[in-house]
Amino acid sequence: MNLRLDWYGTVRSAATALILATCAWHASAQSGYPNRPVVVRMAYPAGGPADSALRDVLPVLQREIGQPVVVENMPGANGSIAAMNVQHAAADGYMLLGTVTSDLILAPLIIPTAKYKPQAFQPVGLLGSGDLVLLSSPAYNFKSADQLIEYAKSSGKEMSIGNWGAGSLTHVVAADFAVRGGIKLLHVPYKGAAPIIPDLGSGQIDLTFAPMGGSLVGLIKAGIVKPVAIAADKRNPLLPDVPTINESKHVKDFAYAARSAVFAPPGTPEAVIARLNKAMNVYIASAEGRARQETIGASPLEPLSVKQMNELFQAESTTMMRAASAIKPQTGRQEGRAE
Repeated sequence: MNLRLDWYGTVRSAATALILATCAWHASAQSGYPNRPVVVRMAYPAGGPADSALRDVLPVLQREIGQPVVVENMPGANGSIAAMNVQHAAADGYMLLGTVTSDLILAPLIIPTAKYKPQAFQPVGLLGSGDLVLLSSPAYNFKSADQLIEYAKSSGKEMSIGNWGAGSLTHVVAADFAVRGGIKLLHVPYKGAAPIIPDLGSGQIDLTFAPMGGSLVGLIKAGIVKPVAIAADKRNPLLPDVPTINESKHVKDFAYAARSAVFAPPGTPEAVIARLNKAMNVYIASAEGRARQETIGASPLEPLSVKQMNELFQAESTTMMRAASAIKPQTGRQEGRAE
């Protein structure tokens, strides 16, 4: 009997030692994070607003965490391809997701192949935020949303409008605008925002909604694309002559913003999330970060804690779920134009 008790005691001691060693290893791994390069899977093609915002943050982020940060573009299916890839990554902070927050929420509601739960991802920090601008090809000269709506009604033409994927923020916003303006629009899905502008500039599509940011202001001033109106509560200081959609007589209370952010896979340790959040906020609070936002016409950002990031994501989830009710779930294979 004593031998048996001694044996059980030995097993319990060994098990306890193993558990303590494992906990110590995890604690050590978290406290030493990061000790190798971090990969961010960007859900859109290179050159788009979210991708550009991430690359703006990279120099400061790499300096703050002391490791290289590698961007891997993985576009398609309204960002859900990258999201589904990252959700199965190890929850250790070395594989992250870069995406537009609204798209992360919308895709599973509209695209049958998007098999993930948005709320399982953990918000880390903002990359950028920009009001959406309604743009036309150079073939048109609309000076307001009213002029566009009246033309669409009188001409009987079903104007084409590009979006960065079926079920994306720009798809939902365009559908909302069409319904409230009483017009028909032909939705043309792409795999990201970057490929839309060349097609718009060449007249292959008529319209698009695009977020303020990146090189958009320069393209507008060069006449490559034309601004019609801004989906915001007030005019943008870099485009003071462009009215808001709210100033029109046909559509009121119409304001949408594209927020890009970094997310971590489900189960990532709080200490790792906090480390990354702190590093990203250094950029947001810096003179460099503020100047960059002003230069590209994006909305000013303020550093947000992990708790505030979660609250923002919850609020946007409520808004987007309500907006998505205007879009019927897609069926069949979804293709995006222009890789």
